[in-house]
Amino acid sequence: MPHPQRETKAATAQPPGRMANDQSPLRVCFVCKYAHPLFDATDHSPIGGAETHAFTLARTLTDRSGLQVSFLVEAPRLFRRKVVGGITVINSGDGFDRWRYAVSQQVEVMRRFPWLRINHWHWSLLWRLPILTALRVFRRRHIDPLTPSPFASRVNADVYCCFGVSAYTAGVIAAAVADSRRSVLFLMSNSELNPEYQPSSDYVTPHGERGDVCRYVLDHAELIVAQHEQQQRMLRETFGRESLILPNPIDLTEWDRLASRPSPTLSRLGLDRFVLWIGRADDFHKRPKLAFQLAQRLPDIDFLMLLNPWDIDLARELAESRPPNVTIVESIPFSEMPALFARSAAYCSTGSAEYEGAPNVFIQAAAARAPVISLDVSAPVIQDGGGGFVAHGNLDRLAVQVENCWNDPEAARRIGDAGRNYVEQHHTAPAIADQLLRRLMQP
Repeated sequence: MPHPQRETKAATAQPPGRMANDQSPLRVCFVCKYAHPLFDATDHSPIGGAETHAFTLARTLTDRSGLQVSFLVEAPRLFRRKVVGGITVINSGDGFDRWRYAVSQQVEVMRRFPWLRINHWHWSLLWRLPILTALRVFRRRHIDPLTPSPFASRVNADVYCCFGVSAYTAGVIAAAVADSRRSVLFLMSNSELNPEYQPSSDYVTPHGERGDVCRYVLDHAELIVAQHEQQQRMLRETFGRESLILPNPIDLTEWDRLASRPSPTLSRLGLDRFVLWIGRADDFHKRPKLAFQLAQRLPDIDFLMLLNPWDIDLARELAESRPPNVTIVESIPFSEMPALFARSAAYCSTGSAEYEGAPNVFIQAAAARAPVISLDVSAPVIQDGGGGFVAHGNLDRLAVQVENCWNDPEAARRIGDAGRNYVEQHHTAPAIADQLLRRLMQP
């Protein structure tokens, strides 16, 4: 159950310095740990749907009067704050966090001589290890994830909009509770509503998040935003919390502008037409091995996989076992993503329904008029908008639908047009940002 004193304080207190008739700008801080690449084209770190979702809303709200928008990230750059496109970007990292993660995937720290064991050699260890050791930042000091984030407290926001249930979000919500500020939690997947999340739980998610910390987030966020009715129902039945439904937003004007530009990546790869797959190397959520099985069933169709090497061992295995009709790219600039979708014959998903929510890539594909062909996950753009097909776990049925889109471009175009029409009606960023703003302006 929620902590009664904290729940009441978070839900009823006015932000410091803001009275009911206060006419000063509403200060909104968006919180998404890995969103920095969207503010800096030279940062090629991978991003996903949560980062794009948060960035789209933040950028859209900067056009609204009476608002000051900031964004809290953990960036692999040495800066504390900067202003990008009217948004104040605050860095909670020290510039070495991505190095730590990369090195931790390759090196094991031991309690006795020789102190380190190299499990996976990479040339970058030649310079990363000495620098991290010299600066004594190989291991970050352990901080209780329920300790209020000092970075969030220093932002001086009236409301924090946090994306995803995580330890990073927990620190920000703890700061909101401690400082009597408001907090909004945006759910990013169905797996964030796991019944294992209990106050005394020792459960740890496949992403390394503690169950008790995740429960704290769900209990203490003042407002929770669900992506669709299923999430809203799961939240109510499992955790006794109500929520606001806001679909994933997309800026169609900017998306169409970027989609019309050439893609240097596609030119370099020599790909004119392909089936697109996007995800990370794992065996429980995005499941790229299933995409390989699909490609093997369809040897005459080219597949382009944008694969985040989240699990280094699996990424190496995939690179070594790649079917000849599959091209793998680890990352590309976000500015090229619309062109990739626009030039694809279809977008294919092998994601697990257990872990997905309302995938942002489905909306992006539909916006580019690419049919969304999904193995396991449905979404309103498919079931209500007619923008694709769900195979309900059957890989053979998935293969048939991918082949149909490849061999019949006109039929694929009709499906893509239906998806685009649905996005125009239900997912435009200005309309969704206005709904959020109306909720934030309520006392």
